[in-house]
Amino acid sequence: MRYDICKKETNDIPIEYELPSNKKNLGNSAKKNIPSPNNLTSCNICGKGITAENSISANKGKMLICKECLKKLF
Repeated sequence: MRYDICKKETNDIPIEYELPSNKKNLGNSAKKNIPSPNNLTSCNICGKGITAENSISANKGKMLICKECLKKLF
């Protein structure tokens, strides 16, 4: 078995690459829903109304879970 480097007889056309365009908006961006104060006093799992003493925050403060639902999870 022989491995040799041979020069091409015909030269290929060089490929010229273009830079990607700098577009800020690639698609339709929807605004994030900001929870209203009414949603903050209900459990995100069962939907029952809860007080501050009966609630535990989860998911870095994005969810409020009542202590009853937390006990059911574990």
